[in-house]
Amino acid sequence: MAKLIDTIALKRLFQQGVNIIDHIRKQHSAGAADSTAVLYSYDLQAGTYTEALNNPDYAAFKTRRAKIVADLVAAVEPTSLLDVGTGEATSLLPLLQQLPTLPADLLAFDISLSRVLYARKHLAKHGIAARLFTADMTHIPLADDSIDVVLTYHVAEPNGGREAEIVKEILRVTRRRLIMMEPSWELGTDATKARIERLGYVRGLPDAIHREGHALARHELLESWRPDNQTALMVVDKQPHGVQDLGFRSPISGTPLQQRQGFLYSPQDGFAFPVIEGIPCLNPENGVLASRLDEATA
Repeated sequence: MAKLIDTIALKRLFQQGVNIIDHIRKQHSAGAADSTAVLYSYDLQAGTYTEALNNPDYAAFKTRRAKIVADLVAAVEPTSLLDVGTGEATSLLPLLQQLPTLPADLLAFDISLSRVLYARKHLAKHGIAARLFTADMTHIPLADDSIDVVLTYHVAEPNGGREAEIVKEILRVTRRRLIMMEPSWELGTDATKARIERLGYVRGLPDAIHREGHALARHELLESWRPDNQTALMVVDKQPHGVQDLGFRSPISGTPLQQRQGFLYSPQDGFAFPVIEGIPCLNPENGVLASRLDEATA
């Protein structure tokens, strides 16, 4: 769960070019298992990812990589798709533009509300609407086996030490196919390995997948934007079972959330979650305990 940190001071440091994740982990005792550093770092960066697409070479790179992913998605013919840690949807959009048919249910989330709002704006410019929300990838507010295809694009990246819980949770909500694109210590060059070790990035994701009882259908290097941050493609296929349930769940207890006036509520665990600018905020720390809400307002 994220801690509260002085954002005014962090903004100054960010403008000076300080690595916010590294700063928070050192100055505020926020270890890899703590989402604080990731939340503050990426929220402060909001807007920079869509701005980066002004570089035509970078935009072309995104399109080339999206074509590879689009083929993997289309092969499953999904009715639902989830982009985990979507950021500003700069990887999601080129993928959607290359799919022959969009899934009926398109979902995406990020830990940062600011980035989700930028994602909505970016998608809307191209006439695409998605069910967007905030969440932590280790507490995804969706039911088991609920999403046909689940994607990650360098989302697990800064969370070295959390590999097992990230893989377990993402596989939990995956119904048919998981497609992960993450930095690769296993397949990378010495320069990539050194960067992963220096920055505390994830490593051992293939082993974490195997420990969950799943085999890798594909595991290979992709074209990467940075030569010292090589990306591995990892594909996991699951046999779908049960009834697909796309309703939101409490990230605290996993119980169903009900739509109320301006918030979502779980009568079972008593937590209410705000909806800001139309975006459900479903990080665990967003929950407001109101266990007697219905009785008190009857």
